[in-house]
Order: sequence, then C-alpha cells, then structure tokens
Amino acid sequence: DTMTTCKQNLLTTARLFIVALLVAASPAVVAAAPTYDVEIIIFRHNVMSDAGERWTTPATSDLRPTRVFSQDEFTELARDLYQLDGIHGGLRNSSGYSVLLHRAWRQVGYDAAHAIAYPIHSLAENGRDSIDGSVTLIRERYLHLDVDLVLTRANGAAPANTGGADSRPAFRLNEKRRMRSREVHYFDHPRFGMIAVVTPYDAPEDEPEPEPEETPDIQETGPGPNDDQLTR
Repeated sequence: DTMTTCKQNLLTTARLFIVALLVAASPAVVAAAPTYDVEIIIFRHNVMSDAGERWTTPATSDLRPTRVFSQDEFTELARDLYQLDGIHGGLRNSSGYSVLLHRAWRQVGYDAAHAIAYPIHSLAENGRDSIDGSVTLIRERYLHLDVDLVLTRANGAAPANTGGADSRPAFRLNEKRRMRSREVHYFDHPRFGMIAVVTPYDAPEDEPEPEPEETPDIQETGPGPNDDQLTR
C-alpha cells in the first residue's frame, strides 16, 4: 500500500545517504596527492668558515622524526635517475669540499599536517663522519623542504663543541625553505651544507597489452602443409 511504499522509499533514501557519506570519507576517492622525486647532496666544508665559533653538541636522539616513511611510502631511486651527478663530481674534484651523502627518492607530497619525514641515519661516504636527521617535503600552496640534520665528525677531529674534550664534535643544520620545483637549492651552514632539487613525477601511462595472435586451427585429418610451407 501507499504507507509501505513511502517507508521503503525513506529507507532507500537513508541507505543511499549513508553510502554517500562512507564514499566521501573513503581515502580511495580523495584526489590523489602529487608525487615528487627528491634528490639531496650533503657535503662538508674542508675550509672552516665559522671563525672558531663553538656550539653545544646536539642530541642525536632529538632528531629522530616522530613520523617516518613506511616501506610503501617512498621509493629509493636508481642511480641512473639522479640529476645532480654533475654537481657531485664538481664537489668531489674540489679541495674545498667533501661529499658526505648523495641520495634520491620518490614520494607523495603532503600538507604540513600529514607530511612524513624521510629519515637519514647514515655513515658518510668518507667512512668516518656520520649524518643523522630528516628531510621533510611539504606541499601546500608552495613546496617546502624542512631540513634537520646533524653532522657528527669522526674522533680525532678538532673539537668545536662544549661537550667535553673527549666528545665527538657535532654540527646542526636546521632550516625550512620554500622550493621551486626543478630548481637547485642550497642549504648553508659554516661547517657543512646540502644541495637539493625537487621534481614533479608523472607516472607513464600503462601501455595496452598486445592482443594475443590468433593461432590457425590444425586439421587433425587429411593432408597438411608440407615442411617447405611451414618455413615460409
């Protein structure tokens, strides 16, 4: 009757409304955030430019980012995809600098509330110094890199901190900078620095799979093609 039909229509409308709410809240329908390739070179100044300035040793434990990448949130790039090899070579061939770390990865760009830090805890290329900290890509109205790194010098280096004569000298680079995509940017510190480039990544469109070739039917009875025909 009319009352039953009305109730059914109201129930259907309520279900559709709930489904719409669930779909709207589902991450699957949220517009996909853009992906970027991030490449950095960290290097040390061999000629000190700090006029003997002394710093308190940073606590490396304070640099551990609270949110870091899980395995499915970044991709380390193969060496043939690096863009800064020319700069790397120039630094390496200069007596004024020592390259400590060169790395590139691919990641999604999130806003500040959801940005996830790329952790760096690595022995430097010279096998003596170490680099700790994180590099965080933030995408809002503009792109930013939030850099928080500590260079810890090997034992035997001239002390430059107030942590005691036996402690290893450490220096902190903490800077957030607006980035222009595809442009090379320089993060400076009197003892070490970082060069970075951020490049938008467009995934190649999937090529259509080739259709399987039709195989002619083979007659089980009667005369078939001779060997000469099969090789033509």
